[in-house]
Amino acid sequence: MAYSLHIHRGADWSDHEHDITLADWRALCEADPTLDLTGVATAQNPRTGEEIAIRSEGMARWDGPITAWFNLDRGRITFNGTDEAIIAKACDIAERLGARVQGDEGEFYAADGATL
Repeated sequence: MAYSLHIHRGADWSDHEHDITLADWRALCEADPTLDLTGVATAQNPRTGEEIAIRSEGMARWDGPITAWFNLDRGRITFNGTDEAIIAKACDIAERLGARVQGDEGEFYAADGATL
């Protein structure tokens, strides 16, 4: 199972008091040319060559130095990977949404990838 990080507005990533709405996320994606609200993430199974697709209304592809997927689900934007560029982008998204970035184990992240 992958380790996830979350962009959220609550005291903890599991808190749903101040959810990020689809309208909030859609507006941010429309204003950011590096984010494409595709509604689906696709990848190819390296063993079988089969295409794998994960569909979600809040799924967006980030075309940065590497490609990453950010998914709005249940009021928070979740993503995988601890690459510095991805975390920096997540912190940028969080700042614009009045939110912050937190890992599955409760640690918060700064834009440079350092935990707070």
